[in-house]
Amino acid sequence: MLIRQAIAITFTAAMLLTAFPSISAAATQADAAKLDIQAGDPAVDPNPPVVNESATVAFIVNLYSLDDQNVEQPAANVKSQSYTLTVPDTDGSIQQVTADGFTVTISSNSRTATITKNGGNSSPSVSIKAKVKYSSTGDKSVTLSGGATFNDNSALSASKTINFKVVDVRVDLSPTPIVTIMPFLDTTGATVQRPTRVTAKVAPVAAVSDISFYALPIPMAFPADQSRFGITEVSRDTSTGTILLDIIGELSTPFDQPNGDVKLQAKKAGVVVGESPVIVVIPAQFDAGGIPATNTTVDGQNKIANNTTSPSAANVIPPQAALITLYGVLLTIPIKDQFGKSINELYQGAAITESAATPTGQVPPKVPLNQALSAAGTYVDPSGYPVIKKVVNLDTDADEVSAWLNSDPPLPFAMSGAETVILRVSVGGFPIAKKLERTTSYSPDPPPSSTKAKLKIVHRVID
Repeated sequence: MLIRQAIAITFTAAMLLTAFPSISAAATQADAAKLDIQAGDPAVDPNPPVVNESATVAFIVNLYSLDDQNVEQPAANVKSQSYTLTVPDTDGSIQQVTADGFTVTISSNSRTATITKNGGNSSPSVSIKAKVKYSSTGDKSVTLSGGATFNDNSALSASKTINFKVVDVRVDLSPTPIVTIMPFLDTTGATVQRPTRVTAKVAPVAAVSDISFYALPIPMAFPADQSRFGITEVSRDTSTGTILLDIIGELSTPFDQPNGDVKLQAKKAGVVVGESPVIVVIPAQFDAGGIPATNTTVDGQNKIANNTTSPSAANVIPPQAALITLYGVLLTIPIKDQFGKSINELYQGAAITESAATPTGQVPPKVPLNQALSAAGTYVDPSGYPVIKKVVNLDTDADEVSAWLNSDPPLPFAMSGAETVILRVSVGGFPIAKKLERTTSYSPDPPPSSTKAKLKIVHRVID
């Protein structure tokens, strides 16, 4: 009988705990907060450190709570915080610890540091950085552990270890990644070499004479040692550990490798001690979205044209020139690289050549526009219609040329219609992969003949 009563009482207590969970222990102030320790960005700088060189190891301490909108706020009711920074490797030492608002004490053997503070933080995240130094190479680590105690004596703790290597030599390459170009043709027909200047900083300085540079071969290329770029050493300063290199493209980077598929490597005794991706860009695409439609009325302008002018008359050779009245506009055509990015100033000065054909016509030879790519990665294309008066000799007909340009009235425009041409363009000798379809509608304003013309020009990029 007594046994059965005890079982009944025990069962009833279990029922009560299940039905009324509020009987369990009350929530603590620590339950309302969160703590984690993460690696900073970068976690180690420089990385990898060199023997006997100070490196900064960075941690982020996140001590926070979430408000009703799930936004991180500084944790409340924090009584104190205490963290310990540890360098377990016997050849390592802590040189300095930076933690705003905290008190830092570095131990006598310089392998641990205590980081303490009364109260909480003004921000959900705080940075703790330590300068460390090692006297030998190899795998190393630094650990930050500890936590916060709250006013009700509840607590949170966390720990984070950052692992890295220490080396005997490091070479830092700048810029990285290395973006370079290939030789190109300018408007005079000359080949322009415009290499990218790269700075290599060697640590320690004493190792500067031991460093060699290599172009990592193109993956899966034939022949196997084919390179995408060339290297020219410009100078080597043994007092500062600085080596200057010029990098010039030899083969363009494939369009599906925007981060590069080859590297510039610095080596000491065959061991890689520094590297950077190399990307060789070329003019490759039209930016169709960057060519707005033109719908305007233009005045006729008297000009001379031959194969050296813009607009160009390809078959008129100096000293001859055609006297024309041009009804046209200057179109700005933007060019992109093989990855769809603006070419910008990389190929500034590159010559523009163009061929124009009707959709069913034969492709004529490319002729110079006598325009160069700008620093914005664009070129100017004079577009419209000339009314030709005659061809003159610039040497013997100077007075007639002067009158034409300065005082003669423009020839009237008397054409109406629409025309579509297919433009094939090269920039600096590099063919743009697709073609530009240009449709121009034109008429005198007012008809049937006028010294003003209406022009409507639209473009479309086609295969």
